[in-house]
Amino acid sequence: MTETQAPEKGSLILSEPNRFGQAIGLRAGDRLIAVNGLPIAPDPSALSGRVGPTGRPAALVLERAGLVWVVLSDTPGLGRWRPGPPPIDRPENPKGRIHPEILQNWEVLRAPDGRYDVQPVALPLMALVAPPLWLLQSRLWGALSIWATLVLLGVPLGWPAVAVLQLIAAVYFWKSGPALWRADRLARGLRSDGVIAAASETALHAHIRDWHPGARYLHAPLPRSGLGLPGNA
Repeated sequence: MTETQAPEKGSLILSEPNRFGQAIGLRAGDRLIAVNGLPIAPDPSALSGRVGPTGRPAALVLERAGLVWVVLSDTPGLGRWRPGPPPIDRPENPKGRIHPEILQNWEVLRAPDGRYDVQPVALPLMALVAPPLWLLQSRLWGALSIWATLVLLGVPLGWPAVAVLQLIAAVYFWKSGPALWRADRLARGLRSDGVIAAASETALHAHIRDWHPGARYLHAPLPRSGLGLPGNA
């Protein structure tokens, strides 16, 4: 079956995610209701024909406790699936074809008080090209101090030594950047809230606020007092 053929409408329920499913934030009980915006049959064996063979990720439309989101996956092997009932057509459900090539997976961490932060799931190219800029942008102050220390240590040995140390640091921050970011946010009290595919960071923030009204981006400016906001009277 191809995407141009209309399958019997149904869903697939994830009984238990494997490491690939966990890597994109899936949990037991999550329900797959569409692939690239198109309906799916309640048949786990048919999923391999919709996800993976084209060489690029597919946009999986999933539902959890009435909340719907999209995540990219380049494999159907995300765990054990079982047939499920047709999805309920809600106004917030994505409508029409979804083009995965314009989307990017983002990791979301959120605290109980509503603070949240996000980072792209892909390795940060800026960390390889311009490590200090990426560290500043990510607000990883400890790692930035390590980078500065390497510069200072290399200066007495000459600029070739500085260049070599910076190359080593760039590769390290490129490969370890997401883990460093995650560890920093966990230390601030944030916890994993899943992975969401979005076309831009702006669209991602809008989606998070729809999911969690009152959520506040960790780095958003705090509202000024005395502007007639609640609690300032």
